[in-house]
Amino acid sequence: MLPKVIEIGGIHIQPPKNLPDDLQKYLDESREGVIYFSLGGNVNSKDLPRPQREAILRVFSKLKQRVLWKFEEELDEKPANVEVKNWFPQQAILAHPNVKLFITHGGLLSTTESFVVVT
Repeated sequence: MLPKVIEIGGIHIQPPKNLPDDLQKYLDESREGVIYFSLGGNVNSKDLPRPQREAILRVFSKLKQRVLWKFEEELDEKPANVEVKNWFPQQAILAHPNVKLFITHGGLLSTTESFVVVT
Protein backbone atom coordinates (compact mmCIF):
# COMPACT_ATOMS: atom_id res chain seq x y z
CA MET A 1 0.00 0.00 0.00
CA LEU A 2 1.06 3.51 -0.67
CA PRO A 3 1.27 5.89 2.27
CA LYS A 4 -2.02 7.54 3.21
CA VAL A 5 -4.10 4.92 1.35
CA ILE A 6 -6.98 3.67 3.44
CA GLU A 7 -8.51 0.34 2.45
CA ILE A 8 -12.30 0.44 2.29
CA GLY A 9 -13.04 -2.99 0.79
CA GLY A 10 -16.32 -4.26 2.19
CA ILE A 11 -17.57 -0.83 3.21
CA HIS A 12 -20.90 -1.65 1.54
CA ILE A 13 -21.41 -4.69 3.79
CA GLN A 14 -24.18 -4.32 6.34
CA PRO A 15 -25.64 -6.95 8.66
CA PRO A 16 -27.88 -9.24 6.57
CA LYS A 17 -31.51 -8.18 6.38
CA ASN A 18 -34.39 -10.56 6.91
CA LEU A 19 -35.23 -12.73 3.94
CA PRO A 20 -38.63 -12.40 2.25
CA ASP A 21 -41.03 -14.99 3.67
CA ASP A 22 -40.98 -17.22 0.57
CA LEU A 23 -37.18 -17.41 0.50
CA GLN A 24 -36.96 -17.91 4.26
CA LYS A 25 -39.33 -20.87 3.98
CA TYR A 26 -37.49 -22.26 0.95
CA LEU A 27 -34.14 -22.14 2.73
CA ASP A 28 -35.47 -23.34 6.10
CA GLU A 29 -37.17 -26.37 4.53
CA SER A 30 -34.13 -27.40 2.48
CA ARG A 31 -33.00 -30.38 4.52
CA GLU A 32 -30.26 -31.34 2.08
CA GLY A 33 -29.05 -27.76 1.76
CA VAL A 34 -29.13 -25.09 -0.91
CA ILE A 35 -26.78 -24.15 -3.71
CA TYR A 36 -26.84 -20.49 -4.66
CA PHE A 37 -25.79 -19.76 -8.26
CA SER A 38 -25.32 -16.16 -9.39
CA LEU A 39 -23.19 -14.71 -12.17
CA GLY A 40 -23.49 -11.26 -10.64
CA GLY A 41 -24.91 -8.09 -12.11
CA ASN A 42 -22.67 -7.74 -15.14
CA VAL A 43 -23.08 -11.23 -16.57
CA ASN A 44 -26.58 -12.44 -17.40
CA SER A 45 -27.37 -16.12 -17.08
CA LYS A 46 -29.99 -15.69 -19.80
CA ASP A 47 -27.15 -14.97 -22.23
CA LEU A 48 -25.53 -18.36 -21.69
CA PRO A 49 -25.65 -20.44 -24.86
CA ARG A 50 -28.53 -22.91 -24.78
CA PRO A 51 -26.30 -26.05 -24.68
CA GLN A 52 -24.45 -24.72 -21.59
CA ARG A 53 -27.69 -23.70 -19.89
CA GLU A 54 -29.19 -27.14 -20.56
CA ALA A 55 -26.04 -28.84 -19.24
CA ILE A 56 -26.19 -26.82 -16.02
CA LEU A 57 -29.88 -27.66 -15.56
CA ARG A 58 -29.19 -31.35 -16.22
CA VAL A 59 -26.57 -31.38 -13.47
CA PHE A 60 -28.79 -29.44 -11.08
CA SER A 61 -31.68 -31.86 -11.69
CA LYS A 62 -29.55 -34.74 -10.39
CA LEU A 63 -28.71 -33.05 -7.09
CA LYS A 64 -30.48 -33.66 -3.82
CA GLN A 65 -29.92 -30.03 -2.85
CA ARG A 66 -32.22 -27.24 -3.85
CA VAL A 67 -30.81 -24.56 -6.14
CA LEU A 68 -31.39 -20.82 -6.25
CA TRP A 69 -30.30 -19.44 -9.63
CA LYS A 70 -30.23 -15.71 -10.35
CA PHE A 71 -31.72 -15.81 -13.82
CA GLU A 72 -33.03 -12.75 -15.60
CA GLU A 73 -36.14 -14.26 -17.19
CA GLU A 74 -38.57 -17.14 -16.73
CA LEU A 75 -37.06 -20.54 -17.27
CA ASP A 76 -39.74 -23.00 -18.38
CA GLU A 77 -37.61 -26.12 -18.53
CA LYS A 78 -36.23 -25.91 -14.99
CA PRO A 79 -36.19 -28.97 -12.70
CA ALA A 80 -38.37 -29.07 -9.58
CA ASN A 81 -35.39 -28.45 -7.27
CA VAL A 82 -34.40 -25.22 -9.05
CA GLU A 83 -35.87 -21.81 -8.23
CA VAL A 84 -35.03 -18.85 -10.48
CA LYS A 85 -35.50 -15.14 -9.88
CA ASN A 86 -34.25 -11.97 -11.49
CA TRP A 87 -32.80 -10.82 -8.18
CA PHE A 88 -31.98 -12.39 -4.82
CA PRO A 89 -30.90 -10.72 -1.57
CA GLN A 90 -27.46 -12.27 -1.89
CA GLN A 91 -25.97 -11.31 1.44
CA ALA A 92 -28.98 -12.59 3.41
CA ILE A 93 -29.00 -15.84 1.41
CA LEU A 94 -25.30 -16.40 2.00
CA ALA A 95 -25.82 -15.89 5.73
CA HIS A 96 -28.39 -18.72 5.93
CA PRO A 97 -26.96 -21.89 7.50
CA ASN A 98 -28.56 -24.18 4.88
CA VAL A 99 -26.56 -22.64 2.03
CA LYS A 100 -23.84 -25.17 1.31
CA LEU A 101 -22.32 -23.83 -1.91
CA PHE A 102 -22.07 -20.49 -3.66
CA ILE A 103 -21.33 -20.64 -7.38
CA THR A 104 -20.30 -17.18 -8.55
CA HIS A 105 -18.54 -15.39 -11.35
CA GLY A 106 -15.91 -14.32 -8.80
CA GLY A 107 -16.51 -10.58 -8.97
CA LEU A 108 -15.20 -8.31 -6.23
CA LEU A 109 -18.54 -7.59 -4.52
CA SER A 110 -19.70 -11.22 -4.50
CA THR A 111 -16.33 -12.36 -3.24
CA THR A 112 -16.33 -9.72 -0.51
CA GLU A 113 -19.89 -10.54 0.53
CA SER A 114 -19.18 -14.24 0.72
CA PHE A 115 -16.00 -13.68 2.71
CA VAL A 116 -17.73 -11.46 5.25
CA VAL A 117 -20.47 -14.05 5.78
CA VAL A 118 -18.07 -16.88 6.60
CA THR A 119 -15.70 -14.92 8.83
